[in-house]
Amino acid sequence: MTQATIPGWIDWGSPVEVTLEFKTDVFTLHTGEETRRAEREFPRLTVSFGVIGARGNSGSASIMALARRGQSQIPVPVPSQQRSFVVGSGGILIGESDEAWLSAGRTVFVLARTPDSGAEERTISDNSGGSVTLAPAAGWPAGTPVLLIRAETATTPESESIRFLSSSVSQRTVSGVVDKDLLPVYGAVSSPPERTFRGRPVLAWRPNWSRGVDVEVLRRRLVRDLGHGKTRLEAVEMSARFAASHVHLLRTEAEAQEALSFFAWCRGRQASFYAPTWAEDLALATPLVSGSNAVRVRGREVQEFLAHSEFVDSVCLWQGDTLIPAGVLSWENYGAEDTQLLLDRNIPAAVSNAEGIGWLLRARFASDSMTIAYLTPRVAEVKVGVLSVLSKFEELRIEQSRIMFGGDYVTLAGPAADHLSTPEFLPITIGGQELLLDEDYTL
Repeated sequence: MTQATIPGWIDWGSPVEVTLEFKTDVFTLHTGEETRRAEREFPRLTVSFGVIGARGNSGSASIMALARRGQSQIPVPVPSQQRSFVVGSGGILIGESDEAWLSAGRTVFVLARTPDSGAEERTISDNSGGSVTLAPAAGWPAGTPVLLIRAETATTPESESIRFLSSSVSQRTVSGVVDKDLLPVYGAVSSPPERTFRGRPVLAWRPNWSRGVDVEVLRRRLVRDLGHGKTRLEAVEMSARFAASHVHLLRTEAEAQEALSFFAWCRGRQASFYAPTWAEDLALATPLVSGSNAVRVRGREVQEFLAHSEFVDSVCLWQGDTLIPAGVLSWENYGAEDTQLLLDRNIPAAVSNAEGIGWLLRARFASDSMTIAYLTPRVAEVKVGVLSVLSKFEELRIEQSRIMFGGDYVTLAGPAADHLSTPEFLPITIGGQELLLDEDYTL
């Protein structure tokens, strides 16, 4: 077993990052319609973490030695699976050892809190009676605190860089791509989200307001360069679309895995979902009435917005941890200057004193990459970026063996059939052959 495979100390001052990345080809028409096609069957999962080297342990010699031997495999941590121990007599580690991953034969990182100690790769030979035995055995004095971190094997990138903070202290980022079979270990397993609206999942990740929420209004223009300084406007999207981003705090390991699972289910930018703007886009003119489907808001501008927007036709009410999505059926004048919206559901008592009411976007992720930054072994954060897409589903296209609803392809065969958003199109026939769907409208 190779000792000190990562020279130096893992830098806990910087987060351990787990990045899940898909690859989607997105073609957008000037009308706002999108064609999204997946170009990667399995996502790429990369683990990155900082390392501090000192006293001749900068890491440059280790990197060059690995490159010279043609080795491209390194151990990387599973940040959510760590446990503290104390070295006892005979090198046995004493501490709570009831975690399932602390099993015999498991490879782990061992970090001793002593000078000149690197992250050593060891194997658990025994775990019984509240003690863990390593092979080779721990060689630190009794009473030394150590940290065990689950390790998995990853492939190194094509290049690595080292930053020298002084002649004797270095800082570098170690990263590696794990095998697809290890995706479940990091929680990157696709599973249908529990919260849905109109057959689509709802991204109900509350923003960390200390970091703010960024919203951008986009209007796509097709401009032709005439070659002599002037340009000509060829086409404009019928209505503006929203781009929003915020940082969401993940307080438990389960929340971090849920975030990765949601992103894996959407396959990056491929699938769409519903997402609130988290802004009080609408100001209530009168208090909400439990059991009624009428919402009275200030101003008449909302009528023009709904009449001409092809990206928004729903609202979201929230109070505490309760979030209620609702579609807007119609609107009418209320009083001299206000508007009354009629929703497709009655207002429940849980949100009768709603903190806010805002737009609910039909959206997709703005990027094929999502990074979970572990600030501690349990607490992490993720930056969420979404882009609104068309909220209408009338269009059905047939292209060879593929059918498409509003820009979302439906796979006719294979293990991962897409989900249809609404049953109003059923039954579906191609060439006289009816397609059979199960209860959740999956082909």
